Amino acid sequence: MTLAGLGAKLRLPRAGRTKPPSADDTRLVVPAHALRRRPVGELTTEDMRLSTGQDIGLPYLL
Repeated sequence: MTLAGLGAKLRLPRAGRTKPPSADDTRLVVPAHALRRRPVGELTTEDMRLSTGQDIGLPYLL
């Protein structure tokens, strides 16, 4: 991955974006949703585990 790629975020194109988490969502939804806004270079091992387990941004992580 290039250094520029480390600044990429896991956000989806506008058509594929999800709505913000609501009060009725599970406790996993809030951190998973927040990961979409963090640069890939700042993700921890746990963040990447959660992202891959929830199928969030796999093309950016692999």
